Order: sequence, then C-alpha cells, then structure tokens
Amino acid sequence: MPPFTLYTIGSISLGRNPADITQDLTVAHLAMEVSVWFHSSPTYNNGFTFMVLRHAFEADRARVPRMVIKVRDASVTLMRFEVEDSCRRLGLDAIDVAQLVSMDPNPGNLVDQLQQGGGPLMDELASLRAWGLIRQAVIFIHQTQLRCSGEGGQEQIDRRRDPVLGVSQPGSESAGVSS
Repeated sequence: MPPFTLYTIGSISLGRNPADITQDLTVAHLAMEVSVWFHSSPTYNNGFTFMVLRHAFEADRARVPRMVIKVRDASVTLMRFEVEDSCRRLGLDAIDVAQLVSMDPNPGNLVDQLQQGGGPLMDELASLRAWGLIRQAVIFIHQTQLRCSGEGGQEQIDRRRDPVLGVSQPGSESAGVSS
C-alpha cells in the first residue's frame, strides 16, 4: 500500500446540502486529481457525504483515492456492518485504513482486547483483514481517560497524551499496541 500523502482531505463538509452537490463534487474531483488520501465516515451529514463521494468516484473510477474510514467498534456486528456497508456505499473493494472509533468504555472493549492479545472484536478485525475488506487499522480513543491494567493494578491513560493506538500489520504474530 502506498504511504500517506502529505495532505489528506477530510470530507465532513461534503454533503451538507444534498439538494445541490455541485460544489461538493468539484471539491472531491479536485482532490482526486492531485491524488490525496480521503478521510470520511458513514455518519457524516447523515450519510450524504458518502453519496457525494460515490458520485465523484463513479465519474472517475481511475482516480478513486485511498481512504481512511471511521468504523465504530461497539460490537462485532456493528464493526462488520460498517466495513461492508462503507465499501458498498462507496463502491470500494476494501478500506485502506479503518479508523476504529472506540465507543465502549466498559471492561472487555477493543482497547482491553488489544492489550490482552485477543477477544471477539480482535477476532472480527482479523477476519475483516483476512477477507481483504480492510488493509490496515488504527484505533481512535474517544474517552478522555481509559482504564489500563498495569503492573501496579489499574492506571489511567490520558487521551490527550496518547490519542492513537495502532494495530499491528496483517500476518504478524499478534496484534500489538503502540503509541
């Protein structure tokens, strides 16, 4: 997979006015012409952002950009649905980078599973990668602070100091956490 470009276009402003997407399509096409990565979410503008992107991609399939797509990880079912639905709605074979949005503050969430080396969400993530639906994944931690088991028991991680945890590459021995 090619490295990230120097710039990535955030698409949150696209699709705010679904009745007239002319300017939005112009912005998307200009970004496609310069081959920057796109960042999006199925929830932006009640899904109309994906509508704009799909129209832009269909008009120039040769320039469909690399994508970072937010995927909610509250459950195995939601994670799989959002990956498959995003690919279908955008006309993509795969998501280049799934930005997992950690929504569950309870014990056993994806962050805990990463630290423990396994669990149902980790298994689903591995399955989505094995099927080729996502190429890489990173996790964005929503909570201001997270629980974390350390040698001294429970400790707190301040999200402002450690905002992103990465998931290891496909084929590695185990999924690890890095800052």
